[in-house]
Amino acid sequence: MGAADPCGAPVATLAADCSGPFELHLDPVRTYVFSQTERLKLLLASFADGLDIAHHLDDFTTDLTDVTTESIGPDVWPGLDRYLADTAPTDHWTRNFLPAWRHGLLDYHLVAATRAA
Repeated sequence: MGAADPCGAPVATLAADCSGPFELHLDPVRTYVFSQTERLKLLLASFADGLDIAHHLDDFTTDLTDVTTESIGPDVWPGLDRYLADTAPTDHWTRNFLPAWRHGLLDYHLVAATRAA
């Protein structure tokens, strides 16, 4: 047991943890598999309503050459979350950006490239 859900309850992280009080039984009728895009839309309304649109880096760089990318997420998301916690009204901004980044659903990148002629 090394993780906790958003409410602080312990969550099994290894198959060996899935017995006893934390044993997980999934109802096949109520269990869903979501794509990363669908998960992002569930976490962040701005992606669900189309205000924000996620682009995969590979799609973004198809017409470019000499492409280099650098993730700057570690310098963006924790700071944004601290700002939202201290400044933004809770009914105005969600704090799900940081969890979405931690789960690999979004990131910020610096991209340097040459436009193909």
